[in-house]
Amino acid sequence: MEQLEDDAREMLKNAGNITNVDAILNWAGKYTGLLKDFSPYNAINIQIQDPRFTIVRSEREWERFGYEVRDDAKPIFVLVPVGGGVKHQPGEIARFIEKKREEGLSDEAIEALYREKFKDSFVPTHNFTIGRVYDKRDVKPIKGKKQLEPFDPDDASNEEIYKRIRSFAVKNFEVEETGIKNARGVSHGGKITIMKVPGESKQALNTLIHEIAHEVLGHHKRNLERGLEEAEAELTAYLVGKYYHVDLSGEARPYIGSWLKGSKKGFGEENLDRVLKAAHKIINGTEKANGGGL
Repeated sequence: MEQLEDDAREMLKNAGNITNVDAILNWAGKYTGLLKDFSPYNAINIQIQDPRFTIVRSEREWERFGYEVRDDAKPIFVLVPVGGGVKHQPGEIARFIEKKREEGLSDEAIEALYREKFKDSFVPTHNFTIGRVYDKRDVKPIKGKKQLEPFDPDDASNEEIYKRIRSFAVKNFEVEETGIKNARGVSHGGKITIMKVPGESKQALNTLIHEIAHEVLGHHKRNLERGLEEAEAELTAYLVGKYYHVDLSGEARPYIGSWLKGSKKGFGEENLDRVLKAAHKIINGTEKANGGGL
């Protein structure tokens, strides 16, 4: 527990140093391409055409993320508004930020440029054309180009740890792996839903532990501020991952920092105590579920 506490305090310290640009980049990379980003009509249309949907983007947007459409890709057809002004895409924003950082600009300067440059001017329109979008299953990394989100080809070690922790989860909760419209994972009242995206085994592991943590922490029963709930769950996930030698700091730092930036109350000792107990419970439960124990 002492090592867990040291690791937790260090992460909270690091998370407190994130900039608004860090938060924007984290959002653009990890939390876009969900069905909530589409109109209600297109979201339903995507579900009908591809019930196994995960992350969905246009070919041009996938290219910004460092991917190309496979030769045998199955397009999903959507309605695209014509003459409705400008709506900037997450990949465009992320590439802009990365370029400005490479040029040596400070995050403060980049944020000012971002707010000036990326002003959506979308207006309702009754004119549409047919467009194509593609699921993450139907794209592959472009050789020699950096992916906005690190591509891990379903790493075997991450998958093995995922299975071990999942074995604890299924003994205590209802666990489902399927597409989700507005998040990568959801948990409530004993049911956990995870969206496993191809090439993102570390993210899937992080999401699984995060959602288990919400349940173990009893967030659906507590009247806790949302930002503190999310910070508690993500810090728990980071600690459990660290115990199993999986570095989830890249996921945890911007996520925790972003939620605590908007929190009215600070992350206190009571929050930390709950996190440490939850992490220990998940680790101990996982070991017992796999024939061991602490």
